[in-house]
Amino acid sequence: KTNENKVMKKKILLIIFMVVSSTLLSQTKDRRAQFGFDHENSLEITPQKEFFIIDNDALIYRSNDINKGFITDSSLYKQMPKRYHGFWYGGLNLKFFNEDTAIVIPQQVYIDSEIDAKIPYFLTYDKCKTWQKCYLDSTESIEITDIIIKENGNCWINSDEGKIYFSNDYGKTFILKDPFNDTTDIVSISMQTDSEGVLMTEDSDIFYTK
Repeated sequence: KTNENKVMKKKILLIIFMVVSSTLLSQTKDRRAQFGFDHENSLEITPQKEFFIIDNDALIYRSNDINKGFITDSSLYKQMPKRYHGFWYGGLNLKFFNEDTAIVIPQQVYIDSEIDAKIPYFLTYDKCKTWQKCYLDSTESIEITDIIIKENGNCWINSDEGKIYFSNDYGKTFILKDPFNDTTDIVSISMQTDSEGVLMTEDSDIFYTK
């Protein structure tokens, strides 16, 4: 019995340790939200700690408390032209500049003259209630590889063909920058300030700008 008591004490101590460790490390597995999305989706957390998920049907799932579930918001889907329904097979990116202003841009766009001659994206200024359709000044099919958003309205969008689209007015207009003249694919970009940053190419080369 002495050995059994020792084993039992070890088991109890192990259980207590696991419970305490889980609490201290905030690893509350049972409270994690789980979703069975069938499509590509993008998660965004606003500065106000609100959670937004967008799927490639342009349905938005939003929550003030991820432990209490999400509310489905179909405002963007309903305000999109019907020709876009089912078009976003590569997924959509949702990014917030601030509490109310956000941009939605497709991950992959293959130009189809029957749908659009340029790359469409969407802006909201009232936290996803209403949306405005805009266009990137590009007639080429692209894949978005990274998006950087700043609260002051600056935005950098880089694509796989090495081009960077820059906006300083919360996404209303974009200026095309082509630092590599279509010779290098950009895979990631990071901006420390409005003028200082680094980017990485497909060949793992890192470039610095200031």
